[in-house]
Amino acid sequence: MGQFTTRLPNHSINKQMLHVMLLIPFTILLLAMIRLFPVPASDWPFIWEAARRPWTPYEVHGYYNPPWVAGFFLPLGMISYSWSLAINRSAILVTTLLVVRRSGGGLSAMLLALTSAPFAVLFANANIDWLPMLALLLPYEAGLIFLMSKPQSLFGLLLIWWHNSAWDRRWRMIALGCGILLVSLWIWGMWPLTWLATARNIPDLTWNISPILKPYGMVLGLCLLVFAWIANEELYALTASIFITPYLALHSFTPILVVLIGRNRVMGGLVWGSLWILHLVMRREAMGL
Repeated sequence: MGQFTTRLPNHSINKQMLHVMLLIPFTILLLAMIRLFPVPASDWPFIWEAARRPWTPYEVHGYYNPPWVAGFFLPLGMISYSWSLAINRSAILVTTLLVVRRSGGGLSAMLLALTSAPFAVLFANANIDWLPMLALLLPYEAGLIFLMSKPQSLFGLLLIWWHNSAWDRRWRMIALGCGILLVSLWIWGMWPLTWLATARNIPDLTWNISPILKPYGMVLGLCLLVFAWIANEELYALTASIFITPYLALHSFTPILVVLIGRNRVMGGLVWGSLWILHLVMRREAMGL
């Protein structure tokens, strides 16, 4: 039998090479611009410092994440602070754009997402909410460890995963989740006790806005979970997380808002404006005006 080979036309190859040649300098330029972004990050110093000591991350005051998160960022802990910050901010940007695209949004939706108050705060503070956002882009099993890295912001997603999975896949997710916890206990010891001790002051921190949603927010969140199960609606489940979590910052709205904007620019635009008003009111109160 003869062998058949498929060759791309020369003009297609040249076009692909041109795209690559344009993408490389654009990426370098974008990374340089992000590195020179003038706003100091208030959250990244804790993550970066924990990444420099991944075996004892809770020695870093202000680190409140599971210990394996410090392991994720170990390579960034080995480079300079400024470049690690630029890479983390680049990951925030890229992940946000991918979630918008995954939700059906185009260029206008991407611009709306990148100009939203939650994204602006997330990008400026350089928090790591892009890690659980990866769970929206990956298969359930691959996304589980990223969702568990900061579960308070998107834990409702687990309900949809469970709803859409057969029992064999559900058992795999349970086994994987238990395996992640057992391995983490083997490496870092009884870290949940240490985490609870370090997280006791979170409810009193100024950025935590969850107390203003209680007690009615809890009722609304539970209702949204019921609706999410009945309708098999991811957006309801994600929104429920906002109302039930005990720790909520403005940048925690980023994943939900990004998905909403990707699906419906009109509703997303209304929430976009509401969250800017909330942000400005919070800033005004923080400044004592």
